[in-house]
Amino acid sequence: MSTFEFVFSLLSLLLGLSMAEVLGGVARTVEARGRAPVSWLNMLLAVLMIADIVSFWGAAWFMRDRVEFSYVVLIGSTLFASAYYVAAYLVFPRTVAPEREKDDHFYTVRGPVIGIMLAANLTQLGLFVRLLGWDYYWPEGLDILVKAAVVWLLMAACIFVRGPRLTLAIMAVATSAYVAGLFG
Repeated sequence: MSTFEFVFSLLSLLLGLSMAEVLGGVARTVEARGRAPVSWLNMLLAVLMIADIVSFWGAAWFMRDRVEFSYVVLIGSTLFASAYYVAAYLVFPRTVAPEREKDDHFYTVRGPVIGIMLAANLTQLGLFVRLLGWDYYWPEGLDILVKAAVVWLLMAACIFVRGPRLTLAIMAVATSAYVAGLFG
């Protein structure tokens, strides 16, 4: 087993549990749709979270030949993926509450969830810059950086924006831009 495989197995386990948490929340929401209203804000947050997890898995694979094993790398990867698990756990409410306003949970958890996602993205950028240098992003990779910055700004806006329609619109644009960025 290579050093990368050793670290990647732990990272994959924790990111896989994060994915299972989000997908479990989607399943509970679909199952309860007759008893409680569906929050499209939570569903968009789930799609954004899944896209982010997938992008980190891909980024870890991309960096496989560039990261040397150390306990700092092992502990850092564990903290990174553990933070994602916490965020994933928070995306959906644990119980169905028909009397609850459909978007209350989203407004309660959006700060911590999106904040963790933004911190993870900025940490990843810092790691990439440290290992690859700014030359990696200039000039050919500049479009990647600009697309990421736009998505991050939209995500940050979702933390602070008020009003369900504007929040839904920004979440939809942020999620669409993120998903489109993964394929383009």
